[in-house]
This record gives sequence, C-alpha cells and structure tokens, in this order.
Amino acid sequence: MTDYDDVWIVIPVYNEGAVIADVVERTRETFPNIVCVDDGSRDDSAAKIATTGAHLVKHPVNLGQGAALQTGIAYALLLSGFGHAYERTHARAWAGAAVPRRPGGGARERRRQRRRRGRPCRRRL
Repeated sequence: MTDYDDVWIVIPVYNEGAVIADVVERTRETFPNIVCVDDGSRDDSAAKIATTGAHLVKHPVNLGQGAALQTGIAYALLLSGFGHAYERTHARAWAGAAVPRRPGGGARERRRQRRRRGRPCRRRL
C-alpha cells in the first residue's frame, strides 16, 4: 500500500499511440490508479493503453480535452466510492447538458428585451 492508493490520475488521449504506453507505465510507478480517456483516436492508442493495465474509457468521436477530462473524473469518482454522492449532486447538471437550449432563451433575456423596447437605439448600446 502506497501513499497514493486513493489518488486517481486522468490522462486524456488523442492520437498518442507512439508515447502513451511509456507515459502510463512511468506514471504507474507512483500512482496505481490511472484512467485514460481515448478521445476518438484514429491510431492504436487504445491498444497501447490496454497493455499497460490502466483503466480505459473510449469516446466514439473526438469531443475535446475538456470532455475527456470530465469523463475521466466522473469515471474515477464512480470507481473510488464517491460516485453515489457525485451522481446525486451532479445529476441535474449532467441531464441539463444533454438538452440543447434555445438561442437567446431564458427569463432574464426576455426581461431585458421587454425593457429595451421603448428605448432609442443609442441607449440600447
């Protein structure tokens, strides 16, 4: 048991097949829990990660580094035992992220538009 057994490292990966195995192996020397998120790579990144023993999560298409980090953090929280609290507190945020919003929608924007109707053009700026 090391000092870092409860630490999870998240590595977003996109077309890093040439170097990812070495990076994961060197990181595993200190941190045993590693999550690699393959963000739609077109090379052999996933196959190289699978040989290292790290946890592998794959996106079907490239969603970007932010989405890869978000997926990796959610995965690490679920496996580390904090997932029940994470799911409960962030369920609304995850559900709302999937629903596209109307452009310019929302009560605040509608109130602003109503207030602007009677103003001259130069005062709107």
